[in-house]
Amino acid sequence: MAKNMCKPFRQPTAIDDLREAVETLEDTEGLARRVLGGAHPTTNGIEAALRNARATLRARDTPPPQDAPRPRGGIRAPSPAFKVGDKVDARFRGWSTFYSGTIHKVHCAALYDVTYDAGYTETNVSSKFIRRRL
Repeated sequence: MAKNMCKPFRQPTAIDDLREAVETLEDTEGLARRVLGGAHPTTNGIEAALRNARATLRARDTPPPQDAPRPRGGIRAPSPAFKVGDKVDARFRGWSTFYSGTIHKVHCAALYDVTYDAGYTETNVSSKFIRRRL
């Protein structure tokens, strides 16, 4: 179910449709948490899709600065801040505490899979929840 929800965000989408999708995912996430519980794989997939949708919405809602140089030769995707194998500290599920782990997979410049030293793996972690290991 969650994989189908992620597909529209990989294609050009009208901003109003994206806002509606975020609202729907927020409602669905709350229902899934109440009915299935926070540890259920479907709930985790919906949370990941919601994080992805919010990140996409923020990226599209934020206009570039007026003095920003225009890219030449088309638009290029930003390079990822982390690479596979980097030792990092990440906020598991967005919680306030950082836990040590390793970048397992790079999805794009803003989303990563993290394998924590405690043995847990989290997918589609936003770069705002990751920092280089101190």
